[in-house]
Parts: sequence; structure tokens; C-alpha cells
Amino acid sequence: MNYAKLIREILDIAIHQSGVNMAIDEDIYQINNMQASKYPIFVVSPTSPQVEHEQYFEYVLTMYYIDREQSQNNEYYNAETSLIHSSGISILSNIIKKLRSLDDIIDVDDIVNYTCWTDTEIFADRCNGVYCEVHIRVAKESNCYTE
Repeated sequence: MNYAKLIREILDIAIHQSGVNMAIDEDIYQINNMQASKYPIFVVSPTSPQVEHEQYFEYVLTMYYIDREQSQNNEYYNAETSLIHSSGISILSNIIKKLRSLDDIIDVDDIVNYTCWTDTEIFADRCNGVYCEVHIRVAKESNCYTE
């Protein structure tokens, strides 16, 4: 499986999660430039370059779950925040579990650290979310783009 196919597979898995309305492989900050962001949003982006091993390629990706707060509550952390964080952890965990079941995936990290955050400045909307970095090892084949 090459990098392009891996990203397509991840986006396909993500968009079929019941709590995701939009799945993209962009710089996370591009959300501010989008005309119609449909929250919750899943974003996947490379964290570091791919590494070629003798038997496989290893990709290090960061996966984000981002949702906009609907309440006008000005508290930094509230009940809606914890609900968004809980949903994000569950959705990212489900995506990783489904990745493990793909034929060309050799291995995905057994231990994944989820980081929850509350944003008041980075995005145009008041957003909360969760992100994690995963190491995905895939069977070695041509890394050229093919369908």
C-alpha cells in the first residue's frame, strides 16, 4: 500500500464514522480558510517523513477530531467540552481499530496517546478536539500513485 492509498483509506474510514461530517487531509489550520466547514471534522496530516525499512514502509501521521462548541458559555472548560473530548477519543480509537483490520497494514501502534485541547484563539470558531500521533507500518510495494 502506498502513501496515497493509505490516506484515501483513512479518509474513507473516518467519513463513515457517525460523528464525522467532514474528512480532509490538509494542514489543520486550513479549516479557517474553508467556506463551509461541516463540524465535526476529521483531519489527517503527516507528522514526519515516511521511513523505508527492508520489509515495510512506516508512516507517522497525526489524526485530529475537531468540533465547534455550540454553547455561548465563556468558560474555558465546560460540559460540552468534555463531551467533545469523549467523542473525539472514541472516534479516533475506532478509526485506528479499523485501520488495523486492513489487509496491507502490518502494524499500528498498540499504545496511542490522545491529547485533548480547548481552543479560544487558533480557529475562527470556538473549537475543541482531540489529536493523536500514530505510526502505521504497511507492506512494501511501489510507492508510486496507482489506483
